[in-house]
Amino acid sequence: MHAHHDYATAMIDAAAEALWGDGDLQALAIAAAGVDPRRADRVRVRIVDPWHQAEALAGMATEVDNREWARRWLVRAITHASGSNTLLAVVAKAAAGVDRELSFRASRLVAENLSDGEHYSRFALIESALCLAASDPVRAEQLVDEARRDAPDFLTGHVADVLIDIASA
Repeated sequence: MHAHHDYATAMIDAAAEALWGDGDLQALAIAAAGVDPRRADRVRVRIVDPWHQAEALAGMATEVDNREWARRWLVRAITHASGSNTLLAVVAKAAAGVDRELSFRASRLVAENLSDGEHYSRFALIESALCLAASDPVRAEQLVDEARRDAPDFLTGHVADVLIDIASA
């Protein structure tokens, strides 16, 4: 087992030296998180673009077994994603399986930034509610209420599906 870990970390280091694009570094950081969180974090800090940083942090949090690393990365991901409802939804979804409080925090930021006619963000809230339905049905219902407020008719079916999932949780 130790030899496998050493080989994996050597491969991570070799790949990190060869890669320079943010997308490639993001993928490597996520893959490395489950093997060596410190190495994954060293790869991640080389990512320049905040969008890729947020996606990397969210992905890393889902791959690592250490809850403290995951939580630390999710907090940073929320900071990097704060200007984008799309990214906040990605973080909320990643956090749902790790820390439902952080998932709810990211989802609430989506709700606070919601503007009229912003359909994707409403879908993001609904998706966040689905992620939280089993672990926190009360908060999931709050997110559904936010998504439903002044929503167009075509969202009604999606809202109904989420409410069914919440009720069965």
